[in-house]
Amino acid sequence: MKVAGTVDANDGPGRPGARQNGSPGKGGPPGKAGATRTGILEHAARLFAERGFEGTSLQDISDAVGLTRPAVYHYFRSKEQMLATLVEETSGSSADALRLIRLRADLGPSAKLRAATEELVRDRANAPQRFRMLDRTESALPPELAAKHLRARRSVLSEMTAIITE
Repeated sequence: MKVAGTVDANDGPGRPGARQNGSPGKGGPPGKAGATRTGILEHAARLFAERGFEGTSLQDISDAVGLTRPAVYHYFRSKEQMLATLVEETSGSSADALRLIRLRADLGPSAKLRAATEELVRDRANAPQRFRMLDRTESALPPELAAKHLRARRSVLSEMTAIITE
């Protein structure tokens, strides 16, 4: 298991995606450490939250992660695909988690409400950049992605309503 911020033999110059000068990207981890798909998404979410989608370039994300742009393209076709993935994962995961809580037969109504509330709070506490990114980019989402996000928000509301009225 590799610890974030460490370097192993696969991170050196000449490896796909490694910076040839070995220097870290601005604000990112050194070399390729933490440069997984999830790492790219987390840096993209942070930058979208700070600068907005339009104010963030693929080069900004590449620099933050410590990868070259072609290496980032290995994981994502475009900045738009990163945004779509972030919105879908963030929006959809809350609704799915609430649905599972609502369907639990071992919990009574008040326990379900407590579990649902804890789940929503935990989601936001564990991924504040993703939710801040959603707030900042929501009005600028392409129509198809905005519709998916709206469906997910309505699903969260529907699940919470079902838990409350149970």
